[in-house]
Amino acid sequence: MGINFDKLPTDRPSNAPAKGLYFADIIKTEMKAPFDKNGPDELVLSLKLTTLKGENGGFLNDKIKEKGADAVMYKTGRLIHAANLDLKGDIELKDLGKILVGTRVIVDVGSFKKADKEYATVNLFEHKCYYKVAELNEALADTGVALAPEEPKTAAEKLDDMVEDAEY
Repeated sequence: MGINFDKLPTDRPSNAPAKGLYFADIIKTEMKAPFDKNGPDELVLSLKLTTLKGENGGFLNDKIKEKGADAVMYKTGRLIHAANLDLKGDIELKDLGKILVGTRVIVDVGSFKKADKEYATVNLFEHKCYYKVAELNEALADTGVALAPEEPKTAAEKLDDMVEDAEY
C-alpha cells in the first residue's frame, strides 16, 4: 500500500494525554545529556498511562534533572514516595532509574502550550504530581477529579454477564 501524498496532514497532530489522573507504569528510564549543554544530566522516565477506568491513556515522558531547583527536587521526592521507596543517603540518578522500572504510580497529568500546540506534562505546580496507588482517594480529593459512575447495564448486558458467569 502506498502513501497518498494528497492526504498528508498539514498540521502536526496532538496525541497528548488529556489532563487528569492516570495510573502510570514506568516502562523505561534513560539518562540523557541535557538540551542545554551546560545543564545537569537528566533521567527520562517513559510512562505508560492507564485511565482510572482501565483504558489505555497513551504515553508520557517525564524528566528529572540531576541537580535542580526546589520544584525539581520536590517532584523527585514525590516520585520516590509514590514508588514506595525508602531511600537514605546519596544515590546516583541513573541508579534510581534502574530501581523505578516496573513500578506503578499515579500521576497527575497537566498541560502547557508552546507555539500554539498543547503538550502533556506532569502537573507539578497545582497538585502533588505523583501519588502511591494506595493514595487514589487522596489524589482524587486533591485534584477534584470525580470518578464517573458506571453506566447502568441494559437487560441484554446483564443477561450476557449471567451466561458468562454460569457454570456448565
